[in-house]
Order: sequence, then C-alpha cells, then structure tokens
Amino acid sequence: DKDVNWSLHPVTVRDPFSQRDSLFVNRHFTRSIFDHSEDVSLEFLLDHIADLEANYPQASLNITWEPGQMVIWSERFTQHAAQFDYTTRRELHRVLAAPS
Repeated sequence: DKDVNWSLHPVTVRDPFSQRDSLFVNRHFTRSIFDHSEDVSLEFLLDHIADLEANYPQASLNITWEPGQMVIWSERFTQHAAQFDYTTRRELHRVLAAPS
C-alpha cells in the first residue's frame, strides 16, 4: 500500500444547492473512518450501504444506450457503476461545473 496515494474525506457531504446530506463512502475506496466512535464500525456501515443497494432497486437507474443519447447526472448523490453490456462504441465526456 505504500505506492497508493491516500486521501482523507468526510463521511458525509452537503450539497451546497439543495442542502441535502449524502454519504461519501463506498466499499471499493473506503479503508477506514478516521477518528470515529467505536460504536459504529466501518464494516457495519459498508454492509448497510450494500444492503440498501441490493434491496432497493428503485434507488438505481439502468440505461439502455441508444445512438445519440445523452445522460446527465450529479456526482454529489450518484455512484456511477458502468455495466459493460454493450457491443457498439460509446463516446463519453465528463464535464465538471464550477460554481459561479
């Protein structure tokens, strides 16, 4: 792990526009919770998130790509997970918008 660049992030983040809070952790990238209470374990939190993802399909969106289609989402409350279930070439662009 010495070659990995570690980052420290808050567990929750607040959307500056909607003022809604969201969790900023996931099983793939979260390794520990810095300075947390022993009452809440990282494994419990990650298991709970995975349980929500598995048992609440209404909280997810699957796109069937069609030519010329455009999809826009906010990364503040979305965890993107691509499904490689297509055979044609797709062109993807990521745009970051800064507050004015």
